[in-house]
Amino acid sequence: MEIDHLSNMASKNTLVNKDESEDKLLQIFEPNVQSDAVYKFINGEISFNEYLSQMEDIVEDDTSECRIVETDDDRMSIGTVDDLCDLSEDSDLNISEVESESENLNYKKKSKKLIKKKRTHRSKLSPTLRAVMGQANVCYAKGDTQTAVKMCLEIIKEEPNASEPLKTLASIYEEMGQQDKSLQMRLIAAHIGPTNKDEWIELARILKKNNQHRQAVACLTRAINLDVLNLSLYEERAAILKDFGIGGVEGYGYLRLLYKLNPEKDGKTLIYLCEKVARLYYNEKKFEKACNMLKYAFEKCSGLITNAEVNLYLDVLITTKKFKECLEILIKFCNLSIEITSNDNSLIIEKCLIPEDIPIDIREKLIICLIHFNCVDIVRIQIEILLKEDPDITGDLFFDVGTMLIEKELYEDAIKLLIPLTKTDSFNSTMLWFKLALCYKQLNKIEECHKIYQEAIEYFPNDIELKLKFCDELKDAKLYKEAIRITLIDDRKLNLFIYERCKLYLLLNDTNNFIETALQLFRLHYKEISCSEDFTLFSSIFRLSKGMKEKLSQFVPSVVDNLVTLDQEWDIFLKLCNLYVEKKEYDLLQRLTLSLYLSFKFISKRKELRAAMMVACILNNDFELGFDLARFLILQQKENPYRVWNTFCLSTLRSEYNRVHKFLIRFLLRNPHEENGVMLFANSCLFAGTYKYALNDYSLLYDKHKTPILALLISLNMLHITCQKFTTSKHALVTQMVTFLTKYQELRGSDANQEIFYNIGRAFHQLELLPQAIFYYKEALNCNTPVKGKMFNLQCDIAFNLHLIYLNSGQPVIANNYLQKYIIM
Repeated sequence: MEIDHLSNMASKNTLVNKDESEDKLLQIFEPNVQSDAVYKFINGEISFNEYLSQMEDIVEDDTSECRIVETDDDRMSIGTVDDLCDLSEDSDLNISEVESESENLNYKKKSKKLIKKKRTHRSKLSPTLRAVMGQANVCYAKGDTQTAVKMCLEIIKEEPNASEPLKTLASIYEEMGQQDKSLQMRLIAAHIGPTNKDEWIELARILKKNNQHRQAVACLTRAINLDVLNLSLYEERAAILKDFGIGGVEGYGYLRLLYKLNPEKDGKTLIYLCEKVARLYYNEKKFEKACNMLKYAFEKCSGLITNAEVNLYLDVLITTKKFKECLEILIKFCNLSIEITSNDNSLIIEKCLIPEDIPIDIREKLIICLIHFNCVDIVRIQIEILLKEDPDITGDLFFDVGTMLIEKELYEDAIKLLIPLTKTDSFNSTMLWFKLALCYKQLNKIEECHKIYQEAIEYFPNDIELKLKFCDELKDAKLYKEAIRITLIDDRKLNLFIYERCKLYLLLNDTNNFIETALQLFRLHYKEISCSEDFTLFSSIFRLSKGMKEKLSQFVPSVVDNLVTLDQEWDIFLKLCNLYVEKKEYDLLQRLTLSLYLSFKFISKRKELRAAMMVACILNNDFELGFDLARFLILQQKENPYRVWNTFCLSTLRSEYNRVHKFLIRFLLRNPHEENGVMLFANSCLFAGTYKYALNDYSLLYDKHKTPILALLISLNMLHITCQKFTTSKHALVTQMVTFLTKYQELRGSDANQEIFYNIGRAFHQLELLPQAIFYYKEALNCNTPVKGKMFNLQCDIAFNLHLIYLNSGQPVIANNYLQKYIIM
């Protein structure tokens, strides 16, 4: 009934609304299971790649005019380009493998001839559908394209694997200017219907123009399956794969064609293909595979080999260091006569007859082989022949031979070949001058080596590597001032040259120039901070949001040149800091550390820079900023070493007391078990005169750690409490004080008797117990300090205290004796 209805529509030429038909062109029918992939692709539900992956389940075996049964080795994947790489993924192209592959190929050809069946194409349409197809073509011819489209889609619903309606739809859409839909219909028709090679090629080229590379490769793969020996198709597909950035030598499929070529009939094609694949392997640095490929061509088609193939094969063999095989090729294909003897697994060439008409490229390969076998006399004769050539044309040959001579330490011969290249335009390069300089250096001709570098700089005035290499040579010769002049030639303020000058000034012990040059190096990536207020401002911006960091980058360079590494600049920074400390220029040291802290290049060195800043602030007596930095270090670290706390103590010596005290209170509220903080808080209370608070904290610490310093501090607190005006039970406090002084003496040890007796005598002196104080002072004078040096000797302090006691007691003579004996020297 549907067919009759469509016939009536065709006879009446029913007009259909154009907009309504275009919306339903591809979505009229519901897909069934058999035509699911076709309808999904037509309706735009799947892409062409996804359609290709499902097509093999729909396409039947009888859709081609001349269908053959393919073996696994010949079948190529239709769905994706990635499967192309599977053809020869495991093939290393050994000769034995190629021969066995050729035998298998002959067997496959015979089997294919038996299986091959030629038959005419039979349409899959039933007689009724063929009639409707004819009516659709009539409608299309009369211009009723919309009715023709509907009839074709109805036929596709009845027979989804028929190609005739798809081809008609392709023509209709092309005429309507809908090229994309036309291409889609042609692709489906090509996959499910009989198609020749030319149609696949045309589809591939259209897809390539539309930048649909994967689909184009799939179409070319179908064309190759229909004409396996067509080299142009392989090259066209390889060009698309190369442009698309996928594939490789194996992925291009050349190896599949190579196995199918008959060396007797297709010798020239085989050699061309082997050479092409070998060059591809060579460019991919797969030298062994390139060598095996050319070896296969030379063995199978030795009668067709030309000098071009010989030159390429020799080049690959030399790259792989197969010099023995090079000689064999030269003897066989270049009429070379050589007398060779073996000695201890090594070859010795005694005589070599070289034809005069041998091409210069092959002669160069021969010279390299002779150099390898240490045939110096023969090599020098051949070098004279090579020198007669024009270096502007054969300069690459000069350079290769010269490089080989340098490897064999034949520097004088290498100089003969390399010097002519310096006068050419094509082969004059910095690498050439480096090799020349190396030759002169190895010959101990240092002056000629330096002249070579000077000439090279005239040719290449902007080459950084050349100047740095020349500086290294001058440093080896201890010509530091000349090396500095080389770094000053370039007007560009490159940090590499500045860094080199820093090292040279250090070698010259020129500290002033070193400091100036080092600061010039750092100024490339930091803003110089002149005062603590600027540092506080910029560092606060540095810790804020990204937008504020961008504001900071207006003042501090955010783009850092990394030609000089961070470690190299850090080494210069440490040496500069040491110089500032030696010169006692602590203000400059502080400015340097503050400035580098804000550098974007030194972000990873922030921790070390904070410590350096803190030390610089203490040395420069900037205790306020030093306290801020020490406080920041303590708050940031979970476990602070003793040196951080000691530095914090130094920074608090002249800082405002209230700031230190409040910080310790807040810190102990968060970290009540931090003993270093408790100790500092007790010291702060002791300095402030709140002795009871200090005594409480010292006692808590003494319970955990029986140390002499805690015993002394406890006794000192009791001493101060005893001396207060309204203190009761002073006798009990003095007794406890003496007890802790005794504990202090026991814990401190007999080695520190001078210190112990002095501290005890000082306590009795404070209590006005002068006889006891005199006793301990005199005991201290009779003791020696365990540490040598005047800094740790307390005799002057002890003698002065005794002098005060005797002077206040009305004994000026005795007091003067102590002054004369221990203080006035």
